[in-house]
Amino acid sequence: MSRATHFANAGGRYDNGSYSIRISRQPIQTVSPVRSQMVYLDFAGSANVRIASEPVELMRPFSAESISMRLTGQTAYIRSLILEHMRRDFADYDVVLVDGSQSPAPSVPHSKLYFGNYNASYLGLADNVDTGNTSLEQKAIIYAEDLSMYESLQPTAEEVGQALANIASHELGHLLGLEHASEPGDVMATAASARQILELDAGFTRS
Repeated sequence: MSRATHFANAGGRYDNGSYSIRISRQPIQTVSPVRSQMVYLDFAGSANVRIASEPVELMRPFSAESISMRLTGQTAYIRSLILEHMRRDFADYDVVLVDGSQSPAPSVPHSKLYFGNYNASYLGLADNVDTGNTSLEQKAIIYAEDLSMYESLQPTAEEVGQALANIASHELGHLLGLEHASEPGDVMATAASARQILELDAGFTRS
């Protein structure tokens, strides 16, 4: 066996032969049962929204005009696109999405996604990565006004809706316990370019 720092290091010493390894695992706890997750999409704005240890924010209502004046009058349409894309993302999972522009907040425990505002550092921000989805009541912000940074690309309403859905599904993924992924087509991948955000209809894949 090698005495070097790395096994493949040429400075190590090696011996030929046959080896067998036996591995056993004794679980120390049972896996928690899967729980249904209710999620409220808040487009109306709200006061005193705080994510993790970030400063408290006054959330402005979501509007297409806050992204680009070219999108004037398309707020409701973009909202519908966000819902359509996200419902497709979570179709295989026990996640119920509630459109805040059409329905009041659920009376049962639920998480909230806020759409609006601008942040120079983040496209979206979640309370934490809730491994095992132990908490059904958490928050995330999708900084919709950040997409104004891409105005030089003249994104369409369809591209904006898809981009916001990608960001929202990503942040909700964290609230459900998912870490970042490396494949660009995975919704949990970190965004590498404006084109990736606007043009790629990402989805959940197995890593």
